[in-house]
Amino acid sequence: MKKLLTILLALVLTASCFAGCRHNVDSTGGETSAPDTSLPGEESSSDPLEDLWEYGEAKEGVYTYQDSVSTLSTSWNRLTYQTTDQAYPLDFMSSGLYSFYFNEDFSGYEIVPEMAAELPIDITAEVKAADTENVYGIPESAEDGYAYKIKLNPDVTFHNGTPITADTWVESMKLMLSPELDNYRGPDYFSGDFSLANAKAYYYGGEVVKDPAYAILGDNLAEADWGKVYFDASYVPAFEEYIFGSGDLQVLQNAGYGKYFLVPTGEVDAEGNPVMKDVLAELMPYYNNPTPVNAEIFGLLKSLFVGEGAPLAAGVSGWGWVDGEIGYFTCIPTEYELTEFEGNVGIYKTGDYEFVIVLDKRLAGFQLLYNLSGSWVVEPNAYKASLSKIEGTEAYASTYGSSVETTYSYGPYMLVNYQTDKFMRFERNTNWWGYKDGKHKYTDPVDGKEYDMYQTDVIETRVVAESTTRKMMFMKGMLMGYGLQAEDYDSLRGSEYAYATPSETIFFFIFNGHFEAINKREAAEDFDTAKYDLQTMTLTSFRKAVAVTYDREKFASTISPSRSGGYGLIGEAYLYDPENGLRYRDTDQAKKALCEFYSVDVNEYESLDEAVDSITGYDPVVAKELFTQAFNEALEEGFITDANQDGKSDQTIRIEYASSASSSFITKTLEYLNAELAKVLVGTPFEGKIEFYESAPYGDDWSEKIRQGASDTVLGGWSGSALNPFGLTDLYVNPDRAYDAAWFDGTNEKLTIKVAPVLGAEPVELTFTLKQWSDALNGTVIKGADGTEYCFGDGIADVQTRLDILSAIELRVLQTYNYIPMLQDGSLALLSKQVYYVIEDYNPVMGRGGITYLKYNYDDKAWKEYVESQGGELKY
Repeated sequence: MKKLLTILLALVLTASCFAGCRHNVDSTGGETSAPDTSLPGEESSSDPLEDLWEYGEAKEGVYTYQDSVSTLSTSWNRLTYQTTDQAYPLDFMSSGLYSFYFNEDFSGYEIVPEMAAELPIDITAEVKAADTENVYGIPESAEDGYAYKIKLNPDVTFHNGTPITADTWVESMKLMLSPELDNYRGPDYFSGDFSLANAKAYYYGGEVVKDPAYAILGDNLAEADWGKVYFDASYVPAFEEYIFGSGDLQVLQNAGYGKYFLVPTGEVDAEGNPVMKDVLAELMPYYNNPTPVNAEIFGLLKSLFVGEGAPLAAGVSGWGWVDGEIGYFTCIPTEYELTEFEGNVGIYKTGDYEFVIVLDKRLAGFQLLYNLSGSWVVEPNAYKASLSKIEGTEAYASTYGSSVETTYSYGPYMLVNYQTDKFMRFERNTNWWGYKDGKHKYTDPVDGKEYDMYQTDVIETRVVAESTTRKMMFMKGMLMGYGLQAEDYDSLRGSEYAYATPSETIFFFIFNGHFEAINKREAAEDFDTAKYDLQTMTLTSFRKAVAVTYDREKFASTISPSRSGGYGLIGEAYLYDPENGLRYRDTDQAKKALCEFYSVDVNEYESLDEAVDSITGYDPVVAKELFTQAFNEALEEGFITDANQDGKSDQTIRIEYASSASSSFITKTLEYLNAELAKVLVGTPFEGKIEFYESAPYGDDWSEKIRQGASDTVLGGWSGSALNPFGLTDLYVNPDRAYDAAWFDGTNEKLTIKVAPVLGAEPVELTFTLKQWSDALNGTVIKGADGTEYCFGDGIADVQTRLDILSAIELRVLQTYNYIPMLQDGSLALLSKQVYYVIEDYNPVMGRGGITYLKYNYDDKAWKEYVESQGGELKY
């Protein structure tokens, strides 16, 4: 429920039961139907309509959920998955330690033990007393919230009957955090609010992690600290990406960077001109050469930060910083030694069906159970057997979760058939304890009778890329749901079978600001710099112009009417108080953040709500001004030319849109973007000179293409963690997780917020980096410049203070214009007449119950007969 996944805006994958509904899924913060027509091992037709009903007899008493996806992943490895496509199979094949189910009268939800036998037992005092060497670092003042005993359900097994014991849980975490394997999901267990003691140290064992000095020392960068503070240009993103990336001083000088490092010496030459010192040349020897800060290096750095200075790079304002802020451009390297997992990392076995977790941040109550409503379990022996070294490297690859044979289920369903890029088939996992424990039942709120959960026997998922094909299949009874497209809205949105389902995801444009990657692309032989340019898109003025070029609601209604305009980074469905159903976007803090970002004067409106309602995201007058400003700045930087002095750009700014797979939906989206952009550009220096175009299909690699600066933009977002918006901040400020980490570093960006430092205290102004604020919001104790400790975690700080911090971080990230919100996700979909929801009203925590509570009007045999009786074409 809480897993955080990258998600690409594409055709609605499925639009009836699964969209917006609950599965038992991975809870780490990480924060996502067509039948199988062939027998196992056989190839199916490339035409999804050709043989859909040829898979065998439609059987009486069998209930098959027929699903469709636009892209089917080639792997679903619990330790490495990143995207919704990769998580899709895991949703059916796993359970959590604890599960969310509707309460008895379906008025709300309850959290009950699933793979666990009972609720966690707080043993903080016991563990702290036994930890005489303070290995786990539980604070002396802590009385609870740091250590828990988890007793396991002894009936839990993998689909093949192998028991899942305490050894399985502990060994799986050891694999997850292995310093050799470098698993993508590893940081989930130490970078969010659920953070195992010493997990980070073990994960980075044998590596040097370079933390900016400011993150540790604050403004206290005094001479006494120089022994542990290092300067190395390659440590610092601002220097690495913008200045020293090429490693060639002459190249940098030729590119115009040298002027930013010419510092007056205070002397004048014979003609009265100021004598300049080339600080760039003097700092260059420290590139990839970490050196402790001494008086000479400190003086060189200080010379860059005094007075008005010059901009670091295009679009960045003057420096003019104080001595302490040199801590942003220096680092404290921490070398994590390779250590034993046992006795160090905060998870250990205390019995065959019992283990202990020890945290380095306090976590309790709802958020603890929310984090444990998922699993990190793999089959350890199978996982180890799946590993092999990648030739020529020290890295490992794993085939775990890439075929039927390498997939281990411990959820209601198991994988029985998989064909690459075609389909998957899941059947009941007969060894799932929930089918026989007598607990997975509910009383129907309408007829008052008791039923088993999970009536579905089979889930069949086929790749269907085009919406027209999906619609045809749905109308022939071949899919369980169909997400309405723009062309369907007028005729089908009023259907009694249409359901609106909100979603947490905000889709935003991610704009490439990876200057070094862009320069390398422009330097390629096949790139014609006389015709095209990429560098201009890194200018803040250019991004601001794009941000006010599109009317968000018009955009949504044109390309995807089931969605709506997106304005912030945190979506409408996020609940900051799940127990009372309170939404973040309904708070005054969230509303004020939007008004400030979109330059709305609240005083001009009768209420804050009216002010927010006035926001459209569209201002063509301002957009034209900003595009003109960007043109002038790009000329000055040498990004573009105007050879004939006609006030028009000689180059076209070509913006590659990262596509996972081509489709008519992507084509329609790009046509709309270009058409609206062309209208705004009329009369500007860029008229006819900016265009979006589709990349080659990148499949699951689209997110890495964006992060590496190899592609320029995409409508992407994050799904998951809908019940903890505070945990989302890490996704934008943690370089290990952010899309834009290669060109924006939240560990270097300061933010001043006026908040109450402790419960009941008067608000004061505090200044920390974005990463520090995020960490404190999620339970980490951080230190101010004077050594005072602060923590704003759940249950520690007042919820209004936490909302103040959350909204301030959201606003600051928006102001980078690396993320331009465009769409609020949601679906309006038709549900097949074959099935119905036990409860039709959407619950913000439980959705409509997902496949757990889905009920059938017809089994497979009766459904086929019904469709045939309607002439093979259904009406909705």
